Amino acid sequence: MPKFNSSSKSALLLLSVLGILVISTLVVISSYFLQPTIELDLKRKLTESLSKAGMDSSIIRVSGRDITLHGSVSSKNDAKVAEDIAKKIRGVRQVKNSLVVNVDIVE
Repeated sequence: MPKFNSSSKSALLLLSVLGILVISTLVVISSYFLQPTIELDLKRKLTESLSKAGMDSSIIRVSGRDITLHGSVSSKNDAKVAEDIAKKIRGVRQVKNSLVVNVDIVE
């Protein structure tokens, strides 16, 4: 087994720290530039899926890989269907369903 003196250990430690800094910087930079692309792609996929189901796609907010459904729908079933569709989109991490049922009051 090779023996390392203190100067070679210091150099190895310095190279390790520099390597970690470079990798961390690349991860941050790639996240910064890829996030808008990911959000647009998820929104496009969800818009297409909701349109195929005959639902309004203006109820979507995307933040990273998290989807928020907001606004109003005509029934609880529509809210559940929209949530299920969103959960099935590949790449979605979390779906928050903030949809409210629009009830027309007839007097």
